[in-house]
This record gives sequence, structure tokens and C-alpha cells, in this order.
Amino acid sequence: AAYRAGRGESPHEFEELTLARCLLTTGDLEAVPSILHPLLKTTTETGRNQTRLELLLLLACYHQAGGETEAAQERLAQALQLAAPEGCVRFFLDAGPSVLKLLSAVRQFAPEFVDSLLAIGQPECTPPNLLAQLPEPLTEQEQRVLHLIVAGKSNREIADELVITVGTVKWHVHNILQKLGAANRPQAIARARELGL
Repeated sequence: AAYRAGRGESPHEFEELTLARCLLTTGDLEAVPSILHPLLKTTTETGRNQTRLELLLLLACYHQAGGETEAAQERLAQALQLAAPEGCVRFFLDAGPSVLKLLSAVRQFAPEFVDSLLAIGQPECTPPNLLAQLPEPLTEQEQRVLHLIVAGKSNREIADELVITVGTVKWHVHNILQKLGAANRPQAIARARELGL
């Protein structure tokens, strides 16, 4: 609210993206297009594709939240065409489950890329009833990391697959071990298998 009150005529991109995310989260959709459209125009003109991709996904979320499924799918298709050649997975996973649910409807724009996103974003290893029994549930990203640990991936391989740093993987592994009550990766794998992962 404080940022919105003092935005001025030359708002900063990062703050504007954060504001749009906050508004989407709270369901205050009215101002979202006026924030995102100018940024999308600028990033398209300057060729800043990562920010453009982020904006397209936020617009897809905006349209979906407003019940405009066709417009959401159109923005998502644009994002896929931009992301697939570069393998930009993280942006789609960060966009959350609402975007992942739309992916199958636009699969034709990048079939292999969409299949890989769905495999990572909705791993077979996440039966909610078992994970909910944990005293502290795993986050979606921790579930992805755990799925890859169970698959025998190294920290470097996990980082490459999820497009995050090795340091971030180590942090997730640390949290996973604590939440599963495991002292090391083999114990975490055993615990994960007990949970049916």
C-alpha cells in the first residue's frame, strides 16, 4: 500500500512486478493490466526476454483469475514459444499450480517442453495425504527436489534440471532432511519410500 501511494511517474520494474504479484495474490485485479502492459511493451521493444516471459506468465495468471481462460491460454502460449528454446523452466514453476493446470491446453506450442514442465511440476511423488502427515509439510519445490533425490540425481543435476543454483539445492536438501527427520540422503530416500514416493 505504501509503495502504491508513492509510485510516481517512473516506477521501478522490480517493484512493479512485485506489486502485480501482490495484487494477483490478494485478488485485487483491477490495476494489474495497467502495471503489466507498459512493462511488457518496454521489454518487448528492448529484447529483455526473461522479464518479458515473467510478464506473460503474470498476465496469464491475471486472465485466469478473471475467468478469461482463452486469453490466459494465449498469453501462456506466447510464454511457451519464448521459453522452450531456452529451457526456461523456473518461471513456469514459480508461476504456481494455476499456470501448470493450463499447460495441457497449449501443449501443441511446445510439446516436449510442456511434458517436462508437467513432470517436474506435478511429480508422481506427492500424494497429499501422506505428505500432510508430516509435522511440517514439504513445499512444492522441496517435493520436486525430493523426487529428484529419490531418482538418484546429484545436487548439480538437480540444480540444472530445476534451473536453480547448487546452493539453493543444498538449502532445500537441508530443509527436506529436517522435515523428514533424516540424517542423510539415504535416510531421506528411505523415508520418502515409506511415504510412497
